[in-house]
Amino acid sequence: MFRGIEGNCIDCGKHTWLVVKACRCRYCNEAYKREKKGLSKVRAPIKKVSDKRAKADIVYYTLRDVFLKQHPTCMINIQGVCSGHPSNQIHHSYSGKDRDKYYLDTTTWFAVEHNCHDWVHLHPIEARELGYLK
Repeated sequence: MFRGIEGNCIDCGKHTWLVVKACRCRYCNEAYKREKKGLSKVRAPIKKVSDKRAKADIVYYTLRDVFLKQHPTCMINIQGVCSGHPSNQIHHSYSGKDRDKYYLDTTTWFAVEHNCHDWVHLHPIEARELGYLK
C-alpha cells in the first residue's frame, strides 16, 4: 500500500504522510473539494446582526436614550433589592416570539437599574405576577 511521502501538509501544516502535497485530514479534504468546484477557500463570516435588526437598533438606541432621560429613576423599585442608583437599563416586558413585535414599543419598557433588572430575570414567576414579564 502506497502511503506517499512524509512531510508537512501545504494546507494545514500538519506533519504526516502526504498524498499530492496534502494530508487526508478533514480540513484538507474540504479545502480540496472547494478548490475543485472553483469556490474560495475562505468562507465569509456570519453576520452578528442582520440588516433588518441593524436598522431597528439605530431607532432603538435613539428611543432608549430619550426614555432613560424621561425616567431617571428605577420604575420597578423592588424593596430590599433596588440600590437607588439611576436607571441605566431598559427591561422589555415581552420576550421570546413577541420580542421583535414589541422591540420599539416604549409602552412595554421599564427603565431599571441593574439590581432590579437581575431580580426580574432571576425570579420570573414573581416578576410575571407583578406584571414585569408577559
